[in-house]
Amino acid sequence: MFKYIIRRLIQSIPTFFGITVLAFLLMTATPGGPAGALSFANPQGGVAERERIEARLGLNDPIYVQYLRWLIGDDWMRRDTDGDGLADTSVLIALDSDGDGVNDPPGMREGVLRGDFGLAQNNRDVLDVLIERLPPTLELGIAALLIGAILGILIGILAALNRGGLFDNFSRVLAVVINAVPNFWLGLLLLYFLSFQLEIFPLSGRCATTLDDACPPIYERLEYMVLPVVILSAGLIAGYSRFMRASMLDVIGQDYIRTARSKGLPDRTIWFRHGMRNALIPIATFIGPALTGLLGGAVITEQIFNYPGVGLVTFQAFTQRDYNIVMAVTIYASVATILGFLLSDILYGLIDPRIRY
Repeated sequence: MFKYIIRRLIQSIPTFFGITVLAFLLMTATPGGPAGALSFANPQGGVAERERIEARLGLNDPIYVQYLRWLIGDDWMRRDTDGDGLADTSVLIALDSDGDGVNDPPGMREGVLRGDFGLAQNNRDVLDVLIERLPPTLELGIAALLIGAILGILIGILAALNRGGLFDNFSRVLAVVINAVPNFWLGLLLLYFLSFQLEIFPLSGRCATTLDDACPPIYERLEYMVLPVVILSAGLIAGYSRFMRASMLDVIGQDYIRTARSKGLPDRTIWFRHGMRNALIPIATFIGPALTGLLGGAVITEQIFNYPGVGLVTFQAFTQRDYNIVMAVTIYASVATILGFLLSDILYGLIDPRIRY
């Protein structure tokens, strides 16, 4: 299994760099670009202000130089041969980002591969912003994934074992309805009835506002998580239950199930020990990518419930054209996608050892 995981990680390296190239090209092709977003804050500067920003960001360099600086930093572009702390003018590419006629000191950027995503528009380090907002997103994502997977698999098994019955028909209709209703509309309905009308759950936020701005432990603020988790897990329950039902119906018709039944094994052993394990193989395909799907869904859910996670800061970055945060979230989502598919491959090997070979 260890060699299998290492081989899959090596295979994912070209995918990751392909994503970085595509994301960087899309950012540079955006109308206005980073310089336009920054010069918008000072519209009186005109063309001179925009040219100064482009020089500071290195946007006048060739596109491959910009990409390498963004990816691996600019250490490779600088030399300090006389020990004065300034890059010499005889370097391969001299950097003068502030236009003062003197090359910048070395070590200005380390690149995204070393965790340097630059500064956000509020002059905070982008990585610090994402790390600060990651715990709320993980709270919602992990809770929704566990609830969605457990309930979806159990409902799918029970629906398959009672094929054509009342529970089977009800679960299938409910799954179609949940998939048809958009998340934002379902979230607004729950907010209106359960929070505004009945006042059962709080309207928004992650915890009660305090002077020290610190949230209590998670078990003391579960009421703030109920509605967002319901929205995120509803689609997972509907999807997993339908796929699990179809997979279970295919499995229980196999010869080895009939053989187990003819041996007199209890029904619980047949369904959950012999049937469920083989029926879980298709489900493993969806559990891994669900990690990224939860991040994409969290953008809408966290915006509706004003939950201070990565999704909310991503939405704000898009509206404010904060390119550094947008690019950092893109890399974060791509890594989550790669790890999600790796998780699916590992689950394949755990469920059916033959797949490892």
